[in-house]
Amino acid sequence: MSNLFEKTLNFIFPNLCYVCETIIQEKNYFRICKKCLEELERIKKPVCQICGKIFYTSMPEKICSFCKFNKYTFQKCISLGLYRGKFKKFIHQFKFGQHYSIIQYIIPELIELINKNFGSYTDYIFTFIPMHPEEKNKRGYNHTEVIV
Repeated sequence: MSNLFEKTLNFIFPNLCYVCETIIQEKNYFRICKKCLEELERIKKPVCQICGKIFYTSMPEKICSFCKFNKYTFQKCISLGLYRGKFKKFIHQFKFGQHYSIIQYIIPELIELINKNFGSYTDYIFTFIPMHPEEKNKRGYNHTEVIV
């Protein structure tokens, strides 16, 4: 593509970050700026070893009081980030905005988190959560299927 043609296209259709909607100067296929990527709020505090709830105070035990008295059908729940602010907008763009390519930014972190909490991710079988056909047709894809 000629340089003049590319500049004209970028002027008419600027490369905007899907999260903050600022113009991205560098070539960026995934359309998320470096600043937004760095500001996605990851969970770093200690969490309950069953439900993944964050402990905001020091807890001598590794299981929250709710999980002590309740039984679940799952072994463990983990989360990469807090569902608020830029992380929420990032997830919404992936899930509802049909911008499924942006998930590639956090796949390596998800694999690292799975390995840390469950051992090697290759020891498990991952599958997607089926969607109702009407909802899938409305969105155009199943976001959980893209991750798997």
